[in-house]
Amino acid sequence: MITEASRHSVRLINYLYHNWDEGVELYSINVPLQPATTAAGKRKVMYSRIRPNRWLSESPFREVSSGDATTALDDNDKIQSPPLLRWEPDLADIHGSTDRTSDMDDDWMVRGGKTSVTPLKANFMHAVQAEGEIELDA
Repeated sequence: MITEASRHSVRLINYLYHNWDEGVELYSINVPLQPATTAAGKRKVMYSRIRPNRWLSESPFREVSSGDATTALDDNDKIQSPPLLRWEPDLADIHGSTDRTSDMDDDWMVRGGKTSVTPLKANFMHAVQAEGEIELDA
């Protein structure tokens, strides 16, 4: 299954490279790790939108033990090692998981065994017009 998904991904990336839309800066691609769903053994590929969602919990990371978390300098001083984090999201914790905004979003595509391709712009534009001074209490 991994080999099939990898070959499929290479073919798709090659297609996108040679057919790049000038209004697109990058593509989000989601390939389901399950057997191909068509009779011919090919995976359907669909353009999609990203389903809006966000994490409800504090973080999708979990701190893991690093053994000895400090390094001794001398008897009085120690350097604290940074925490080690592991990506362990609870996918049921995604706000909007059960809300259906569209049957053409990336989540719906992958759940249906299709590969989703979402054209994106690579920018973080401001969400609201904000002007003027921000005064903070001292």
